[in-house]
Amino acid sequence: MAKAAESLEDLEEGIVRTFIWQLSRKPDGLIAKKAGLERAEEVRSLAARIVLDGMNGKATDDLLDHLDIVLREEGNLLNPGTTADFVSAAIFCKLISMQFD
Repeated sequence: MAKAAESLEDLEEGIVRTFIWQLSRKPDGLIAKKAGLERAEEVRSLAARIVLDGMNGKATDDLLDHLDIVLREEGNLLNPGTTADFVSAAIFCKLISMQFD
């Protein structure tokens, strides 16, 4: 995924792509803890559809909008905290390593 993100001009887009890709790999632990493994799998499946769509085009924009709505429903019950923590740590490590390059 790092190579895919490196070719992007927009850092925010790279972060979003990385987050969605990571979310598509395994059900998020915080969602599973708060809402159950089945709900966490639903979120993982939505993210996987976005990744399979190539993360470009109108269809993906619609899927991203839908995922955003789902994550915010029920008082942010499906907030993917574990994945967010993991991606945040990875971004921090990348920024630190760039400082020493």
